[in-house]
Amino acid sequence: MRKANLVLGLIAMIIAMINCLHEEFSLVSYYNAHNPGSNDCGGELETFSATAGIKVQDSGNPCGKRYLVKCVEGGPMQVPCRFGGEISVIIQRLCNNLCDDEYDMYLSEEAFAKIADIDRTHVIKIAYRPEI
Repeated sequence: MRKANLVLGLIAMIIAMINCLHEEFSLVSYYNAHNPGSNDCGGELETFSATAGIKVQDSGNPCGKRYLVKCVEGGPMQVPCRFGGEISVIIQRLCNNLCDDEYDMYLSEEAFAKIADIDRTHVIKIAYRPEI
């Protein structure tokens, strides 16, 4: 039993390390998901949605893909993150050439507020990875 727990612990640690290797880091801002506007990917807009920037689009059609997103320290405003782990967002909009290359994605206002203090900043640094 003790060996089994040790093996399971090691496996969990390896999986966590692999997930960290696949994390990307980016600055993000937010938009009001309830404003009328296009849902480039079709369907009804979800509350925790995101707009894919150019980098996310470069890996293929991101529509409907989910990403795990967490706020990390060190954003341009040095604003503390809300600690609560990762949130899951779904890509439902696509950036055009007007988007800033620094931003891999834009979060819905609700998603942004879940991981950062929206009253103090509109830009944060995140770590994100595809949800498996």
